[in-house]
Amino acid sequence: MKMKTVTQMNDISAIIKSKMIQRVQKTEKRMSVNIFMRNPYLV
Repeated sequence: MKMKTVTQMNDISAIIKSKMIQRVQKTEKRMSVNIFMRNPYLV
């Protein structure tokens, strides 16, 4: 029973992490696009 609750917690944290990563990747994409527009030779 203990293992099940641990895996459930891990699943929840993994979902939260993946959502946060997706959000970060979106903002990073936006930022990298802005940087690319300013300096195309950087990328």
